[in-house]
Amino acid sequence: MGFCVNYFIFIGNQIESLFPSVVRNSTSSVSIISSSVDVNLTPNSTDMIPVTESPVPPVLTYISSSPSAIILCLMPFPVFLLTSIVRHIRGIGPITILANVCLMTGYFTIVGLILRDLFLGGIFDLGNLSLANWATLPVFFGMVTNAYEGVGVVIPFETAMTGNRKNFPFYLFVTMVTITGMLLSCATVGYLDFGQNVQQIILQSLDTNSILVKLVIVMLIVSVLFTYPLQMYPCVEIAERALFAEGRIFGPAAGEKKFCEKQKNELNGFSTSGESVHVTRSSDSGVDSEKGKLLRSFNEDTDFLRTSASGPTDCKMAVGVPESVPAWKRNVSRLLLVTFTLGIAILFFDAFAYFNSFVGALSSTSLAFILPALFHLRLRRAQGMPRNVVAKDTFIILFGLIGGTITIIVVLTELIVKFTS
Repeated sequence: MGFCVNYFIFIGNQIESLFPSVVRNSTSSVSIISSSVDVNLTPNSTDMIPVTESPVPPVLTYISSSPSAIILCLMPFPVFLLTSIVRHIRGIGPITILANVCLMTGYFTIVGLILRDLFLGGIFDLGNLSLANWATLPVFFGMVTNAYEGVGVVIPFETAMTGNRKNFPFYLFVTMVTITGMLLSCATVGYLDFGQNVQQIILQSLDTNSILVKLVIVMLIVSVLFTYPLQMYPCVEIAERALFAEGRIFGPAAGEKKFCEKQKNELNGFSTSGESVHVTRSSDSGVDSEKGKLLRSFNEDTDFLRTSASGPTDCKMAVGVPESVPAWKRNVSRLLLVTFTLGIAILFFDAFAYFNSFVGALSSTSLAFILPALFHLRLRRAQGMPRNVVAKDTFIILFGLIGGTITIIVVLTELIVKFTS
C-alpha cells in the first residue's frame, strides 16, 4: 500500500511542476553613512552625521502558483478510485499496456535530454561528484529497494497466467534485468550531469519550462495513473478476503463443507452430488488428462491438507470472496482503501524521499529479500538442500533484515526531526 501512497505524492509533485512560478519582487532600503563625512568626531560632538537612503538590489522570490498539497493529491483521486473497482487483474491489462508505453517513452526521452545536456551543452564537473556518501546510505538502500515496487504483484500476475504459467520465470527474469538496466543507466547519467545538485525526482533537475519536458511529465503522470490499480490489486484482494470471506465479520456464514475437502473429492473422481467424474487418459499422447495432473500435483507437491485416519482434517487453501457478497460492499471497502492512501500521501507530501525510503525498507525488503528466501528454505529444506544454498538464503535474509532495520531507524529519526522542527 505504501507504493500507492508514493503514486499520489509523485503525481502531485509533477502536477505542481507544470504550474508556472510567480516572481515576487521585494525591494527594501537601508540607511548608510555618507562617505563625505568626517568620522573623527569627539564623543561630545553635536555634529549630526548625514544619512542617505540607498536602495538594495531587488530580491526576487520564486513562488509556485500551484494549489496546496491537498488539492494536488486530490486531482488523481477520481481516476484511482474508478480503476480500483476493476474486479480481475486481467481487466487491467489494456491500461497497463498504455502505462508501460508512456513510461518507456518518458524514460528514453529523459535519458536523451540528460545525455544532450551532458555532452553538448552541459559542464562536466568532476569536483561536483563523490563516490559515496555514507551518511545517506540507509536512505539510498530504502529508495533502491522501493524502486522494485513491481515485486508486490508477482504472485497475482503468475496466478492470472492460466495458460502460459510455465514461461513466467523467464518473463520475470527478463523483466528484472530490464528494470535494473533502466534504473542504473538513468541514475548514472543523471548523477554525472547534475552531481550533488540532483533533485529527489530527476524531472525536477530538468528545465521544466521546456515543452518537451512538460510532455514527458504528462506521460509519466498518465503512466502512474494507470499503474496504481495494479499496485492496489493485492491490497484489495487481501482486505476483501479478510472482511468478506465465509465466516468473516462482513461475510456470509461459514459453509459446512470445507473447500479443500470438496476439491479433493472432485479431483478423485466424485462430484459434490455423489456422481462419478471420470478421469480419462488421452489416447494419442498417452498422458493424463488435466484433472489427473491436478490430482497428482495436489497429492505430491502441496502441503495444504493435513490427513488423519479418517481423511482430511484441516484446510489451508486460500479462500476467495463469495459471490453472495454485494458489489456495493466491496466498492465501499475499495473506496476506504484509496482514501486511506490519499490521507497518508497528504501527510508526507513534503517528505517524499524519506517516505519512499521507509516503504522500501519495510515492504520491498520483505518482499524482495526476506520472504522469498524464507519460503525457499521452508519448502525445499525437507527435500535436502546443499549447504551453499542454505548459506545463500540465510545471507539474503540477514542482508534484508539488517539493511531494512537500519534504514527504518534512520528514516524515522529524520522524519521526527522534520515534523518537530
